[in-house]
Formats: sequence, structure tokens, C-alpha cells
Amino acid sequence: MIQQINLYQDILKQGQTKPVINNTFLGLIVIILLIISYSIYLVLELDSTKKSLVLAKQQLSEAKTRVKLNQVQYPKQQINSLLSQEVSRSQTLLASLSRVIELLTDKNSDQTQGFSRYFSALARQNVADVWLTNIVINGQKHSLKLQGSTYKPEKLAVFLQKLHEESVFRGRSFAKLIMEEVEKTDNQIDFIVSSSAEILEETVHD
Repeated sequence: MIQQINLYQDILKQGQTKPVINNTFLGLIVIILLIISYSIYLVLELDSTKKSLVLAKQQLSEAKTRVKLNQVQYPKQQINSLLSQEVSRSQTLLASLSRVIELLTDKNSDQTQGFSRYFSALARQNVADVWLTNIVINGQKHSLKLQGSTYKPEKLAVFLQKLHEESVFRGRSFAKLIMEEVEKTDNQIDFIVSSSAEILEETVHD
């Protein structure tokens, strides 16, 4: 009976485990190197952040210093009441001058044309039984008031219609008409017609 003993089996097993151990060791070394590298990166990044923070604080401090210097050199100015009044007065004067220039350049205004054209237009009216006793023309307010009397109220409508046919009265409208019967004279009616309700109210109150 022959028995064989393999004397190389243990040697082969030992040869197979060494590469595994070597690979694991190399892996650990690589991991440690990566950790060390990342740690170095974090330290450098932290140092850069600290430097940026210090620089920002310095810039903020310099800005605050400049603001304080500007406040000392250029203190807040107090509003001069006299200057404000002078500006207001100048603005009012400018508005008045602008209004005068506007009136002087307006060829159709009463200030430049005068009131003769109104009287000429009124003189051309030949409506019987209607006569005027008072004429008030306000060039600044562009208003007109006519006072008169009539024995026939229907003639007053004809009179006003003819006035509107005149170029100087064209486009004007009368605000209100007041008619009042005269007690002392039979059939006589006094009337007031105005292009401004304000003037009409003042006349009634008077």
C-alpha cells in the first residue's frame, strides 16, 4: 500500500492569502490619503474664509469711518423758511406773468379786444318790447350779465336767440334767467340773465 503526502499544500495556501492582504492594505492607504487630502482642503478653505471675513470687517469699518467724516463735514442743512417763502412768492409771480402773457397773446380775449364788440352786437338788436337797463361785463371771469324789462316775455326768447347769432356771443351760454313782475307798472316784467350763476346770485342778494 502506497500513501502520498502533499508537502506543498500549506505553502500554496500561504501564497494565495498574501495578495488579498496586500490589496486590503493598499485600499486602506488610499482611503487614508484621500481623507488627509480632503482635510487639508477644508483647512485651506477655512483659512480663506477667515481672511475674507477679516477683509469684509475692515471694509465695513472703513465705510463707517467715511460716513462719520461726511456727517461732520456736511451737517444736515436746516430749511430756511425765508427762502421757502421767496420761492413760493416767485412761483406766484411767475404764474401771474404767464397768465398776463397768455391774455396778451390771445387775440379773442376781452382784455385785448375790449368790450366795444359786445355793445355793437347789443346795439344791432331791434327786438320790440325788450330793452336793457344795465350791462355788466367781467373780462377776468369771462362773464356777462344783462338786466332789462319787457312787456311781452315771449319776446325775451327771441332777443336771446338773436344774441347767440352774433359772433361775440357765439358759444356762450346763460346760466340762469330770473323774471319778476313789476307791481307799479301793469304787464311789465323785469329780467336778469347772466352767463355766470355766481354773479347772478350776488345780484339777487343785493
